[in-house]
Amino acid sequence: MSAEIHAHERVTDPTVHPSDALMKVPSFGPLEDAPCGLCGGADSRLLVVQHWFGEDFRVVQCTTCGMIRTNPRPSPEWKASFYDPRCNGLAETVGRDFVYAPAADRLPSYARLLRFILDFVPRGKRLIDVGAASCVFAGMARDAGLEAVACDYSSDALAHGAEHYKVETLQSPAEAIAAPDASFDVVTIFHTIEHLPAPLEVLRELHRILKPGGMVFLETPNYTLHALIQTRLRFLMPVYRFLTKKPLGLPWVPFDHYYHWTPRHLCDALERAGFRQARARHIFGYRSNTKPNVLFWSAYMVYDVLAQLIYLATFRRYDLRLVLLATAVK
Repeated sequence: MSAEIHAHERVTDPTVHPSDALMKVPSFGPLEDAPCGLCGGADSRLLVVQHWFGEDFRVVQCTTCGMIRTNPRPSPEWKASFYDPRCNGLAETVGRDFVYAPAADRLPSYARLLRFILDFVPRGKRLIDVGAASCVFAGMARDAGLEAVACDYSSDALAHGAEHYKVETLQSPAEAIAAPDASFDVVTIFHTIEHLPAPLEVLRELHRILKPGGMVFLETPNYTLHALIQTRLRFLMPVYRFLTKKPLGLPWVPFDHYYHWTPRHLCDALERAGFRQARARHIFGYRSNTKPNVLFWSAYMVYDVLAQLIYLATFRRYDLRLVLLATAVK
């Protein structure tokens, strides 16, 4: 039984929560209790409770290794209903013809990320993008001179990519990629690892399909600042709500994110999976184009400068940069 602290829980009234109105069924299914995916520990302390889609999700921190996770978390049945438009009206609010397609303001970030990768990887190398979704990044990598393969569990997503971007596709879950050992020079996995229930298993699979000396590029939100605000700097919460116009609190996304990574824990996980030279990196102003208004964009850029200065001044001890971009070598 997890040693969670239940005092001072603040749960939004489920009768008025906007996400509840999107549900076309009374429940998406059961939640499941799971130990820490990094150390296997069961004990945890509560960070926050957030109500989404009919559930009061608990974000907890492992008392053994400090890894943050959603627990209890969505079961496979719950996730299947969540992504099913017959059960959930969320897809209808996206405003795009294809749910897996990224918003237009995401494309400049992909371009910056690709330029960053090409500083490490020469053109002509074989790349696999795991969790490829619409396959747009694989198409951009192919156009930039890499031999790119888009990998995803969704046949719909890969069919979209094959039709619109003419990329090579591979239908496989991230935990069991249908490719021989040492097949690729580069693995990219962007905003995917936080959605997966067995992160170490996934990272070991990425290590398996990489050639010796190959590199992995992994992107996920950095939840270090979230944890600090939730535990020590709660006076900043009104500032966040003012800048983002989001009254529901910090974006933990507990209904879709199983794990909430920090640079320390992600680099530790990469090393446990067999990688070496695991390191958190940074692209200045990355994702600044996705900010909702000028005020938030300005605050984001100022914060990006301050976070980078703190990172350098503390000799990489304190990494509060908002986007976690990790690299490692096989």
